[in-house]
Amino acid sequence: MEPNPALEKFLHSIPLFELVKKEDLVELLRLVRPIQLAQGEVIFQEGDVGGAMWVLGPETEVALTVGPDARPLATLTGGDTLGEMSLIDDAVRSATATVKKAGGAYRIEASDFDVLRDQQRPAAYNVLRKMARDMSLRLRMVSVQIVPEGVGQPEPATKVNEGTRLHASTLDDFWPLRDTPATARLALAQKLTERTLQPGEMVCREGEPSDAIFMLVAGEVETRRHGTPFLVLGPGSLFGLVSTLDGGNRSASVVARSESRVWRLGSADFEMLFQAGNRFAYRLVELVSRQLAANLRQANSTLVAHTAAPGEQGLTASSLGELDFKLTL
Repeated sequence: MEPNPALEKFLHSIPLFELVKKEDLVELLRLVRPIQLAQGEVIFQEGDVGGAMWVLGPETEVALTVGPDARPLATLTGGDTLGEMSLIDDAVRSATATVKKAGGAYRIEASDFDVLRDQQRPAAYNVLRKMARDMSLRLRMVSVQIVPEGVGQPEPATKVNEGTRLHASTLDDFWPLRDTPATARLALAQKLTERTLQPGEMVCREGEPSDAIFMLVAGEVETRRHGTPFLVLGPGSLFGLVSTLDGGNRSASVVARSESRVWRLGSADFEMLFQAGNRFAYRLVELVSRQLAANLRQANSTLVAHTAAPGEQGLTASSLGELDFKLTL
């Protein structure tokens, strides 16, 4: 693809690509395919399998609708992105997209993006990181409705020690790490610490700034919002990554239910590994992106199904009880 300074400037202005460094943007430019969208054209339908995303040109407008009665969901305009969830997985579309005002757009095939991801290219993982950040912020808004502010009591303040350093040979104890290459394992092990917790001991506290990502190697922990137990996590679980990605405070406390082994990766160390292209740091971003995408689709579906008509009860905690927010901490 020939250099196109105008297109490069346009893409760099798109929020989805804001974390991509200028020198890496060329990798995305190679994937972009300019197209024209006609008024009334259906770009995709609710239930279709996702295979591409679009960036809308300045004059283009697209309406998103849901359900057989085509209930309006949103209107997207120039500079907005559409269908980007397909860059994460191949789940079906949760809405129908119809062109309201004809104009240009840029299409990126998910299969082409997958090649960048398989090659461990920074551009791909910075896009995923931005998506995870945006999705986590949206899910936080929904999670407040599960346990609203003012319900229950906050956890008491407590000092949490960082634990002892690990050796690279112990990384197989946490199954998501077992296929990590040797060089990445060594770099990761130098950043990890381990704690053994007794029942009732706290891993991290709701409302505090995020300073680490946690991996549950053995035992069980439970999440609590305003002192209310919310979810039980078992071995192999990751938590704390989203608040590290989006810069927000912890949205829940995590407390040991049984004797548990927990590994801690400091936020600054995660950032160092990510910027160095460490494969496990990339893998963490990919894992959380996939889980968040599934959670957000389920949340959107639940929100649409429970949209209140005048005089009816709105969305309640019980109606959202089936949602899994274990990665929103």
